[in-house]
Amino acid sequence: MSSVLVFGATGYVGKHFIEQYGDDYNLVAMPGSSVLDFTDISLEQLDTLLPDKISGVLFLQGKNPSVGMHELSDEDFRQMTAINIMSPLKIIRHIEDRLCPGAGVVFVSSVAGKKGSYDPSYSIAKAGLGGLQATMTRWFPKLRFNTVSLGLVEGSPVHSGMTPDFVEKHKQSMSGSLVQVDDVCKALDLLLQCQSVSNAVIDVDRGFKF
Repeated sequence: MSSVLVFGATGYVGKHFIEQYGDDYNLVAMPGSSVLDFTDISLEQLDTLLPDKISGVLFLQGKNPSVGMHELSDEDFRQMTAINIMSPLKIIRHIEDRLCPGAGVVFVSSVAGKKGSYDPSYSIAKAGLGGLQATMTRWFPKLRFNTVSLGLVEGSPVHSGMTPDFVEKHKQSMSGSLVQVDDVCKALDLLLQCQSVSNAVIDVDRGFKF
């Protein structure tokens, strides 16, 4: 059975993916919260948990947008970019020798990477995943790097933290409905399985109208 690392296993999408696909993969839930920036775990600690051969990595960790333009600090920005950009880069670089040829690595982005966000660090970090994916594809040509770009996911912490009028604005941009977490999990499964998909961005946003 294929071994897949799940970072952000305690997050909303991570929990659902493990619940739905735990019988299809050997899912290795990596420790820590849904946020990962190496403040509470080191790469050396990860080594003790890793299988010898890894066929996929899901980077589902994240930090919700929370700080506006005028409140944003250097530390807020550093942590957001560390979680989204630098942590995945460090991890793939560290575990390169354990990744099987054709292994699928999946990042999670957001429509905020194109439309912007209340929190500048969030939209900038999500937009930066495009550069990360292209760069990693060049450096590690035997691996497959792909991204799912999400619209607002129903029931997610971001959804729960929004005001009703802002949720309604999102619905109006997505044909009247929010993204279902089951559909997100299906997209992740596709990107892990399909060897012909590489360096692609799959929009799971109900055709979000910008």
